[in-house]
Amino acid sequence: MKIYIGKSLDDGATWNFEEVLSGDYYYPSLAIDPDGRLWVVYWNGTLTDPTTTGDIEIIYSDDEGETWSGAVVVAAGIRGQNAGITINLDGKIWVSIIQAALTQRFYYSEDRGATWNFEEQVG
Repeated sequence: MKIYIGKSLDDGATWNFEEVLSGDYYYPSLAIDPDGRLWVVYWNGTLTDPTTTGDIEIIYSDDEGETWSGAVVVAAGIRGQNAGITINLDGKIWVSIIQAALTQRFYYSEDRGATWNFEEQVG
């Protein structure tokens, strides 16, 4: 599945969509940090086998989506797909993951995504 980012330069009257990633990427979520950096988190795996694990990865853009960083793995070997992202006003990045067993895990980064820490599992 491809991931696209839509951008409007005329207050939403028209939209241009840019391809960000192409491959086995699913359930993307987007956030913008206080410095204007765009972040996209997604599950990198395949949906053809329900027992397959994949990685939760994150990428960013500092130029409004024109170019993107390489992927950083937030969590490896996850058997579930849904990932969400929230960024605090202080820049702390939170990624939540709902796994196949309907448990939710939380990861955070305090260094703009360079390293990730496991916070809590619920469920």
